[in-house]
Amino acid sequence: MRIDRHLDNETSERRAINYRLVAIEREMKRRGSLKFTRYLAALCIGIVAGAMAWQSYGEVSEQVVAAKAPELGGHRRPSK
Repeated sequence: MRIDRHLDNETSERRAINYRLVAIEREMKRRGSLKFTRYLAALCIGIVAGAMAWQSYGEVSEQVVAAKAPELGGHRRPSK
């Protein structure tokens, strides 16, 4: 009788430990996915901001790049 009760206690303790470990694992996965989501959001915002800046200052930036590093310019637009 005592052995059975001891095994039942041990089993319930192992079950409780297992539940805690599973909960910790889920929390870590959730945190990781939140970090990745934040990273993707920041990346998208940066890309949109860069595209908008390029549209606003694209011609000026092309001239600056062409003047500082002509080999990177590739082609020249005809002047207006």
